[in-house]
Amino acid sequence: MGGIDDTAVEKLATEFAGELLRQGDAGYDEAREVYNAMFSDRWPALIARCRSTADVVAAVKFGRSTGVEVAVRAGGHSIAGFSTIDDGLLIDLSPMKHIDVDADGRIARAQPGVLLGELDAETLRHGLATPLGFVSVTGIAGLTLNGGIGFLTRKHGLSCDNLLAAEVVLADGSVVTASDDENADLMWGLRGGGGNFGIVTRFEYRLHEVSDVYIRMSFYEPAALRDILRVLATDGPGLSEDVVAYAGSMTIPEIDMFPPEVHGKTVAMLLMAYLGGEEGGPEALAALPTPPSPLVDMAMPMPFQMAQTMQDEDLPSGRRNYWKSANFTELTDEAIDVIADGAFTATSPHTTVGIMPLGGAVSRVGETDTAYCGRGARFNLMLDNIWEDPAEDAAQIAWSRAFFDALTPFFSEGAYLNFTVEEDAGAVARAYGPNYSRLVDLKNTYDPSNFFRRNQNITPAG
Repeated sequence: MGGIDDTAVEKLATEFAGELLRQGDAGYDEAREVYNAMFSDRWPALIARCRSTADVVAAVKFGRSTGVEVAVRAGGHSIAGFSTIDDGLLIDLSPMKHIDVDADGRIARAQPGVLLGELDAETLRHGLATPLGFVSVTGIAGLTLNGGIGFLTRKHGLSCDNLLAAEVVLADGSVVTASDDENADLMWGLRGGGGNFGIVTRFEYRLHEVSDVYIRMSFYEPAALRDILRVLATDGPGLSEDVVAYAGSMTIPEIDMFPPEVHGKTVAMLLMAYLGGEEGGPEALAALPTPPSPLVDMAMPMPFQMAQTMQDEDLPSGRRNYWKSANFTELTDEAIDVIADGAFTATSPHTTVGIMPLGGAVSRVGETDTAYCGRGARFNLMLDNIWEDPAEDAAQIAWSRAFFDALTPFFSEGAYLNFTVEEDAGAVARAYGPNYSRLVDLKNTYDPSNFFRRNQNITPAG
């Protein structure tokens, strides 16, 4: 059984309330599935499906005592494949889905197996939400611990900026609470430092009032992308914090939302959202001038929860994903030329290249106030290369790397690690910039043996 002693597993079973699954057991194949099909060939020796913090403690102590390598899965959405493992122990948090909403205190508490859409569903009953991502099936755990960018980011900050407290199982199996008042150094690291310091078994979030969202989607011939990006570069940073914008390239999917005559057409896009209803929406979005003669121009109000699911159909589980991300302080004409020239050389209809203005609440947090680095960035690049045929892996990865490398001279400090694949030893250090040395010190304190290393890893010193 992949080198794990049967006697040790039998002992674990006496103190573990959840399921313990091995290859051949009913439910094993479903439990090992992950979002990115590039890692669908991983076969954990043991999957520990936790139901409680006590189960997580037992699994961590089992991993330590047996010396087996450990991976941690919450939503299973890790693009870099960190939420699975070959032969080792997979600590699966996905069954842990309890949510508690204190509407009067504007606080939500959620276990790590909760998905974005599940948390939204509970908080929106009270007209409240916390900043999360853009795809409702994303897990809240990895999203939050690596930063968290979504609809509410410019107005209310990153997901990690709205994390008030956390219950954490450390590498030695002890359980601690982290907040600004208790284990504040650990709390600093959890706000952007990923899963390097322990397993969070409860997240406590600040909530904000939300209402309907007014959406506008404009699609153009590819040649319009330069003009769209130049407008975004000039006017994007000055937009109201109630406005979210995203511009780039995509292939229009064959879904009922779009006219049949543009199905399958590769286009330049400008997507905008106003965090309010139809009243005030058109005026707020008009602050970003749009080129004339769009192929499709659609605008509509919708509930916030519906807006959070708009990309679900375009980003299903089971495709092959190789993503890159970086920040820009300025979106120069030279960078725009590289983006416009490269975006439409993608060969997969599922690939998107986009630029999103940042700033707002993100930039009001100091660069060293949390582990997350990139507070001064005004734009984020999302290069999401997605395809289906494994035979294309080498070519698709090479395309992504070449495109990204051509843009490297224009990047600013920091990176959004949820949208990237680590490839070299220095990538994590560069992503954390001036915060990296403090993160190494924190790793030395909380996980000096690097027990939690299946992540965007901060290597302990010595």
